[in-house]
Amino acid sequence: MSHMLRSVDLVAMLPPELAANYNGTAVQRERVLHCLRLAGPAGVLGPELARVCNVPSITKRISELRRDGAEIDTEAGHVVAADGSVSACACYVLRSAGDLQADLFA
Repeated sequence: MSHMLRSVDLVAMLPPELAANYNGTAVQRERVLHCLRLAGPAGVLGPELARVCNVPSITKRISELRRDGAEIDTEAGHVVAADGSVSACACYVLRSAGDLQADLFA
C-alpha cells in the first residue's frame, strides 16, 4: 500500500462527467472504478474511496462491480484517527486494471 494516492489527488483527477451533481448508483460505480484504476496496485482504503467517490455504501458498489466482472481484491488496511486510535478497514485493489483500461479506448 505504499505510494497510495492522496484523496485530494483522486478528486482532482475525476473527469467532469464523473464529478457531476447527480449521485446515482451507476455514476458511483464509475467513480469507484475510475479511482481504482488511478490507484493501481497500491489500492485505496475503503473509507477514502467512499469519501472521494461520494458513495454512502462502498461495499455495495464494490459487490456490484464484482458482479459485473471487475476483479477487485480486498486487502487488509487500517486508518489512524486524530486521537491516534487505529481501526481496521478494507483496502480495495483493481486486479484487472489493464483489461478494463482497454474499454476506455474502444
